[in-house]
Amino acid sequence: MSVDTTALTGLRGLACMHVVLFHYLGHMTYGAIDINGSLQLSLFYLLSGFSLALGYGSVHKSQDTQGSWAMFYRKRFLRLAPVYYFSNLLGYVAGPGPYTVYRTMATITCTTMWYSWELVSPYASPSWTISTLAAFYLAFPLILPRLQCFSSSRLSFLLIFLFHIQCLPYLLLHQAAKDNRMSDLACRHPLIRLPVFIMGIIAGLLQLRQEKDAYHDKPLLHDIFPWTFSQAEESSQMSTESIESSWKRRVDGNILVLVSIVLLGLLRTVMPGIPYLNITTQFACVHLQLCIIVGLIRDGGCSWFSRICRSRAVMLLGKYSMSIYLLHDPVVKFIIFQVLLPQEEVSTLLLSGAITLVLAVGFTHLIKLPFNRWGKKKIEQNKNEINIKV
Repeated sequence: MSVDTTALTGLRGLACMHVVLFHYLGHMTYGAIDINGSLQLSLFYLLSGFSLALGYGSVHKSQDTQGSWAMFYRKRFLRLAPVYYFSNLLGYVAGPGPYTVYRTMATITCTTMWYSWELVSPYASPSWTISTLAAFYLAFPLILPRLQCFSSSRLSFLLIFLFHIQCLPYLLLHQAAKDNRMSDLACRHPLIRLPVFIMGIIAGLLQLRQEKDAYHDKPLLHDIFPWTFSQAEESSQMSTESIESSWKRRVDGNILVLVSIVLLGLLRTVMPGIPYLNITTQFACVHLQLCIIVGLIRDGGCSWFSRICRSRAVMLLGKYSMSIYLLHDPVVKFIIFQVLLPQEEVSTLLLSGAITLVLAVGFTHLIKLPFNRWGKKKIEQNKNEINIKV
């Protein structure tokens, strides 16, 4: 079944730029300005699970999936490996260390977030998300066939249930922590964030089954803190225009909530009494973000946020979002620690941003895409050889 995911490309671009701006402002102000960039981490997990379910899932309630899992692993490697290793090589050169054997091996094996006793940052700091996603991808072939056997009503129940489950590690670890170590564990460890990825898969499967129309009329409060454990009775009387209009209001309303959270982070600069929400929102806004993802599919491009996501400039950012996301941190650190430009200067960050953009575009077209084409060609050759033998 074909699903128009055009707007999701733009959503990736906007989420990527939010994280980049969050990091750059943090460098420039030594952490004084916080625009809640960590809010987008859950969005990346949801988008990944949602997109994979659309690509490999089946409309039918069975364990049948699209394509072989060996092919799935190869495609994931071809997509992520070039920019992951290039960004970490640049991060190794940029500094500032520490350069330990443990950190180097964990970075090479893409397992920096897999150990509960010591979470270490890879040399390109943002690439820790790839380590978390890599664990999800390993488990994906085991998760998808089993979820596909569930009825739509059971999947809907599980989706809401997992939202509440994924909040528990935050409540237990973050609130009890005396330092940031336990908070990092709650936000980054694959086992703790796995429910978010599964929520994305479930939403993708429901989208394939065309089950979202029954879920279009929930109030904003339900998107923030869902309480309905079963689908509403599907209304066959509603026209496509009415459903799209309903999703339009829902998407735009949810985006305004997220923008308000970002503005609260900015207000903390002048009003320190405002609570620190950077970690909390990673868990509290998961269902809200999932509704935005689904809404961008279901609103027919009518919401103002969907129009922004589908604009040419934002789509272009989405096309290079992975490279921009992974390269921006080692680039700015190279300029600060090796070129020795002052990190508090706006000109330093503008230069870093310009170099990152040029490097991301150049890397994508000169290395990443040719590597992907070569990999796909080898896969096709292997498939042909197998067919000849058979």
